[in-house]
Amino acid sequence: MSRRAHDPAAPSLVPAIAAGHRDPIVRHLVNTLTRLYERRGSLRFELTDPRGRPVFPAFPELLARPPRRDGETGEDYERRRSQFMEAAIRVILVCASCCDWRTMQLRDPGGGFLSVKRIAELAELPFREVWPGEDEDRRRRIRMDTVERVLRQLRTSRIICFTKQHREQREDGSYTTTAPALRKLSVSFFMKFGGPLAETFRWRRGKVKERAAAAEQARARAGEGVDLRIREELAKLSRGARQAASSPGAPPPAHVAWRHIPQELADQVAAELGPGALLADVMAEAARRAETRGPPTGSSGEPSDSN
Repeated sequence: MSRRAHDPAAPSLVPAIAAGHRDPIVRHLVNTLTRLYERRGSLRFELTDPRGRPVFPAFPELLARPPRRDGETGEDYERRRSQFMEAAIRVILVCASCCDWRTMQLRDPGGGFLSVKRIAELAELPFREVWPGEDEDRRRRIRMDTVERVLRQLRTSRIICFTKQHREQREDGSYTTTAPALRKLSVSFFMKFGGPLAETFRWRRGKVKERAAAAEQARARAGEGVDLRIREELAKLSRGARQAASSPGAPPPAHVAWRHIPQELADQVAAELGPGALLADVMAEAARRAETRGPPTGSSGEPSDSN
């Protein structure tokens, strides 16, 4: 991809993926970051109105110098060049356009996570292929210096608050990212601006979480994604409880209190704790909730024998 021309008088701040985006957060962010670009020479200072009320926050994070390879950091930058700020805003808008507002993870619209090369493509920023020399037994590489510098700054500024990626070492000892990586945008980044952007972000993210929770409950009611071990355990305990009831002299089976756990309650607890939860933990939490709310009215509270 050839180097894109930079015009400080008329900067190209909005990539196509953000320009046509219908998400209200992205649309508010476009307007907000345009103002941030205009204030690139005053990032250390908050903008206030004549009464001293804050209008636009300071952003000294973008002046923080990323650490060197030895871990040391120098003094912060005095200001940012317009070309860097233009690239940074384009990358931030790409990240927001690809963000899952429930988890804040960045997802490629085509599926999976985003690689640096993919971010460069979506942000319409330059990258180039570098072919190995004759004596090098290495595959060709993609150099994306502009995007890599921006991503490094966004990590330093904590705008990207989490990154788990695959990195390869160059001949000079430095590292470059290659494969797609898991990245997360910071919630605090959106809340810092206040005003319409923060309000829209809070409202939109709340709606996304509500829909996700409703969908999870619907799947649990339909039996999709249910841990089959829970169903088998409940059925086994139900059979054991009935056998104990038919033999008054026999000792009650272990965990006989679990027979009062409704299947839908166990499924709900399993969905909340996630796929990594232990079966014993799921059943113990479900038993605690069942004991708290008591057996259903007009029901014995015993689970069905069916799987």
